Amino acid sequence: MGIFNKILKKSDKPIEERNVVELMETVPWVSAMNESSIVESFKKGENEFYLNPNNQTCFNFGWFTHQDFINWANGTGVIVKGETQEEKDKVMKYAKSYTELNFLIFSYGEHLDLFDTSEILHGRSYYTGSKYFQDLSKVEDSEIVIKKFWSDLARQVKEKLESKISYERSKADWYDNYTPDIKSIVDQVYEWTRVISFEKAHTLSILGHGYFGACNTPCDIENLAWSKDLAFAIGYKEWLKEDGYELPDFKWVLENRYSQQD
Repeated sequence: MGIFNKILKKSDKPIEERNVVELMETVPWVSAMNESSIVESFKKGENEFYLNPNNQTCFNFGWFTHQDFINWANGTGVIVKGETQEEKDKVMKYAKSYTELNFLIFSYGEHLDLFDTSEILHGRSYYTGSKYFQDLSKVEDSEIVIKKFWSDLARQVKEKLESKISYERSKADWYDNYTPDIKSIVDQVYEWTRVISFEKAHTLSILGHGYFGACNTPCDIENLAWSKDLAFAIGYKEWLKEDGYELPDFKWVLENRYSQQD
């Protein structure tokens, strides 16, 4: 589900017995932008390989040996960023999640606490929801209004994920060998959120709250082009936490991605 998702081959070989190409084919985070050139170097019998990793938040680029690739597959060594193994473990937790989860949670990793999530943990009745937005009509502070809109949408995201995934998991009790496609469900909820968030952003701008700037900067709640996907990322994060998924320390990894290098 991550940004650089790839189809893996199965292997019964111990990691230590796999060659460089096999490691790239069978271990999700052992992934390179220049995979084809590494394959060519391997075919030529070279002993060192130039690596340009797909996930440059977590992994170093440079010249590395076969043993370095084995260590990488095991979550240690010079390719994995971090000055100590404890730091490398934090990085690897992020890297493994990066191969499993929807990419938006990583795009907004430093901003997942941008607004109070306590409001999205409880559903609202139609009446209380209506009153909630009527009260907002009296608020002039755009930041407050926008955060309330995105908080409510994040609640809806969480509830949709809960209901859809719970239903799909219940099918496993009805049908033998049934495995819910969680990735597909998350993608469907994201597509729904993408449409709804644009409509809400358009409404906010008409009401004089927020603006449409470049979507990558600034990281400002009032920049609706940037913040409209934040509701999905936060609602998704809250569902993952409640579902028991052990999330990585997004902030630590992102704040240290340049300093934690061997």
